[in-house]
Amino acid sequence: MHAESSSPDSLTIRLGKPQDREVVQAIAAESMNEFGLVADFKNFDRELGMFGAGSASTAAEFVAEKHGQVVGSLILAQKDRESLKLCGFYVQANSRGCGAGRKLLEYAINFAESSGYRRILLETWSDMKSALHLYRSFGWVPAQRLDPTSGAEWLYVLEWPIA
Repeated sequence: MHAESSSPDSLTIRLGKPQDREVVQAIAAESMNEFGLVADFKNFDRELGMFGAGSASTAAEFVAEKHGQVVGSLILAQKDRESLKLCGFYVQANSRGCGAGRKLLEYAINFAESSGYRRILLETWSDMKSALHLYRSFGWVPAQRLDPTSGAEWLYVLEWPIA
């Protein structure tokens, strides 16, 4: 898998770097605020708090850039030998609708499949309708309702057979 993917509209997906952390956290905090959530980079959102640091539990970190500016992020955390958890998936408000989220997800799924994983899990809320629509378009299905004090309402799963 290549470390970078670009398209004619200047949207690029690349591996995250430590110097991306501040802007990734700002995008995440702004996005969470839209839903009345508060970023907690030490606990619930610790993967974002360590973005670019190469944490042992992080399988991959990606950013979307448009015209050289980071506009989105996605983190894949290792759950077990066959499973990854998608977290830290945010796109800047003024860059939504340009395909950044879709391209980040495509890139993450390709990474997971080519790395031998069988599934990607994610946690989300019912009122995140645009995100749910995007997840479902890739084949994610609801697997379990979560205790809201856990930091999310639903667990979704995307699985594929190992070839």
